[in-house]
Amino acid sequence: MLKRKISRDTVHEHLIQKIYEQEYVPGDRIIETQISKFLSISQGSVREALRELEQAGIVEYIPFKGVFLKKLNEDDLAIMYAIRAEIKGLAMSFPWTT
Repeated sequence: MLKRKISRDTVHEHLIQKIYEQEYVPGDRIIETQISKFLSISQGSVREALRELEQAGIVEYIPFKGVFLKKLNEDDLAIMYAIRAEIKGLAMSFPWTT
């Protein structure tokens, strides 16, 4: 069975890749319409992906200004890594069933 890739996931992967490649640097504005046109995808999908990134602490929404790549300091990174490690540990200990 083939799984169809969800548009939101496509946008999420695209943005993470652009951040990794430093095409977006901390403080840069991420413009939803540009991403939507580039990927030929709805703005709604872009908005959903940006919300996920905001919840993860990667971007921040500033009312009436837009979405910006968040400037992280060492404390932010330490907290994010600690949370991620804890979640992975919990996931590994969960009794998964098939």
